[in-house]
Amino acid sequence: MSAEHENDRDLVNTTDCLEAVSVFRSWKNLFFVLIVLCLLVLQLCFWTLHVDLLSDKGEESTMVVLEDSNSVRQITPIETDPDAPEIAETARQVTADANIPVDPNAVVAGEKPKLNLREVLEVVHILWTIRTVSFLAILLAIMYCLTILFAFKISLVGRLGGINHIARALVLSGIFLVLILPWQEVLGWFTAGAIYAPGDLIEAIGKYESSKVLGQAFYYVRFTGYQMLVLAVLFFAQLRTRKWSGATLRRLEIV
Repeated sequence: MSAEHENDRDLVNTTDCLEAVSVFRSWKNLFFVLIVLCLLVLQLCFWTLHVDLLSDKGEESTMVVLEDSNSVRQITPIETDPDAPEIAETARQVTADANIPVDPNAVVAGEKPKLNLREVLEVVHILWTIRTVSFLAILLAIMYCLTILFAFKISLVGRLGGINHIARALVLSGIFLVLILPWQEVLGWFTAGAIYAPGDLIEAIGKYESSKVLGQAFYYVRFTGYQMLVLAVLFFAQLRTRKWSGATLRRLEIV
């Protein structure tokens, strides 16, 4: 009778462990998807700024000024050139005398109006997006590691199996967390994480054209290759957790 009671208690404990593991597995998958989306958004912001700011050099457009490592502001050419107001006024008088309408947004008859993204999206908006998404990515990475840690502990206590896979996933998630954190904000320029401040990106873009080939290659590695490496580590960790799930099901003879 005691052996039967012991078996019933083990079955209840195993069922409870399975329910807990199911909860952590769902949250882990959600954190994984959100982290991937955050990294993709950061890549999109990087390439948008890279192409837009480099193509604007030498043209009359809004410029971005770096105030500190985390703060930027926009200035117009009138703020940088004291003679700009007089030049603009002279140009307006000349065009008025010549009766030449100046309308860059004028639409030729029969032509569809083109969408100008700069009228909707400014550099400052992209920089705030980078700051917000970076903050979310760090929080999500921490939560991802914690969910795998809790799943590892539950697997040990409940003897659910697949310890080899979940242990490897735990180590990979720890490596992912170490790589993604912005260590450059704490330890200085000689170390860096996959997450960066908006000021770091603006400063790097400003030095891009004056850099040599090696410097430009390091620029792409820093802001693109590094995140691809971090993303690969994250995918390997997620793959290990999937193998752990399969091993757990086979161990319990559910599959």
